[in-house]
Amino acid sequence: HNDGSTTVYSRPVYVALANGTYYFNNKSNNYRIEYKSLTDFGENSLLRAASRGSAEPTSRTQMFKVKYLGYGTYSIRSMLDSSMGWSYSGNYLSSVTIGTSDSGVSSDEKWMLGTNANGYYIYNNYAGTSKTITAPTLSGDNIPLSTYQSTNTRQNWLINKVTSSYHGVTIYGGVSSLVVGDSATFGAAVYSTYTDT
Repeated sequence: HNDGSTTVYSRPVYVALANGTYYFNNKSNNYRIEYKSLTDFGENSLLRAASRGSAEPTSRTQMFKVKYLGYGTYSIRSMLDSSMGWSYSGNYLSSVTIGTSDSGVSSDEKWMLGTNANGYYIYNNYAGTSKTITAPTLSGDNIPLSTYQSTNTRQNWLINKVTSSYHGVTIYGGVSSLVVGDSATFGAAVYSTYTDT
């Protein structure tokens, strides 16, 4: 102001989902988002939805680290490897390397949450509501991304916080055993349900 005073304006920011580890069950058919198995996990792996009930999972293939990135966007990372996060491949939900730094997450690897009378719907930040996560009609099928429709309850999800504690190392890449003197290439990633806030 001309008199040297200042005015401070503040606006509350509401985050729909706190940082943490979650599992996602569909409101229409109760299918859960998951990786098929550890051996199918990797770059451009497609995620599927399968009938797993509503109890908290014990398999990390069904757990995801959700982190708020600002501007209404979230990264959703695998509990199998926190450098792998949700993206899309064509019209399907997939997993790609997004790194462990929040600044490295590109627009097509960021997700937004909307709400309607049926609960949350999840759509891609870059593509908008034309890439809304939709449960398949059959258990075990890959998860399609389709245009948002408020009446399509297969696009609504229960997002449940994992309450148990899990920590360890994931070893993946096809190695089940190794004889002394032999060599093999495999991946390893540390996991934890703890939130780094």
